[in-house]
Amino acid sequence: WEVSTEGVNLLLDYGIEYDHSPGDHDCQCFYTRVNDSWTKIDYTKNAETWIKSFVRSNPSVLVQIPGIWYIDDLFSMKFIKSSANSHGWVSPCDVEDIWRDTFDYYYQKYDEFVFSITIHPDVSGRP
Repeated sequence: WEVSTEGVNLLLDYGIEYDHSPGDHDCQCFYTRVNDSWTKIDYTKNAETWIKSFVRSNPSVLVQIPGIWYIDDLFSMKFIKSSANSHGWVSPCDVEDIWRDTFDYYYQKYDEFVFSITIHPDVSGRP
């Protein structure tokens, strides 16, 4: 889940006002920043030169709807052969418990929040 300047511009050019790409926050919508900058570390120089300030850009008008891996079915329930940590199947009851716990936490901590579950038809669905 990454955002690029070109991608944001394409979405806005086509009249799309929201996206679900980055995970900057777990349950709060926010406006996308697209021109943040940072200095790449040059490890050949002394350590005191490494720390440079991260420069945040101004937000665009594109709203980001948050998404997190805890409430995404893919990571718990899909077997991916080439991934060493893919166990392939977790009981739906366990996934439901995680999702309920996450919802309960947001409900207790925030006056307003977004709970955007990501469900893939090839994972949770029965094609």
